[in-house]
Amino acid sequence: MVKRIVCALFIASGAFLAACGSSAAAQHGSAAPQHSGAELISGVDTHKAGNPAPVVPVKFTGVFSASGTITLHRCSPLSHYRCIDKPAFDFAAGSLAIASQPGARTQHVDAATCAASFATTSTYTITGGSGAYAGATGHGVATIKFTAVFPRLNGKCDIAAKAVPVKSTARLHFQAHGPVTLK
Repeated sequence: MVKRIVCALFIASGAFLAACGSSAAAQHGSAAPQHSGAELISGVDTHKAGNPAPVVPVKFTGVFSASGTITLHRCSPLSHYRCIDKPAFDFAAGSLAIASQPGARTQHVDAATCAASFATTSTYTITGGSGAYAGATGHGVATIKFTAVFPRLNGKCDIAAKAVPVKSTARLHFQAHGPVTLK
């Protein structure tokens, strides 16, 4: 009697393992692996005065590591604030398409040195990609900061939109973070 119960358990467990094994194999073979998690994006560029659409080199770390670029522009011809221009991060192995929405803006000017910073915080959504990034999704928050030393005009810091920063002082800083999924 004990022999029959043990045999029945072995047969049942074998059938269970066979069913689970074949089911897991079928599931594994039918779904492409996804990689999801947090991504940090950062870059700095020495900004050339008069360049209406600077290309900023950026580095991605997190779910994937890559170097690429993003193109920025003035949010308005009447300010020094910068926004995302070309709706993509470009890499050697493809690109990430993004949609962005500018948000809060902050400005600081040191009256003694005329050092100024203009920051724009934007939200972005990854709407797809090409090459190695085809089918990518995600979203996040980006901060674009333009810093420079400006000349004086009539004894005051001239930060008007047409004011040209003191040579070799302008910088563009790009920082972003958020979840990304690569397929």
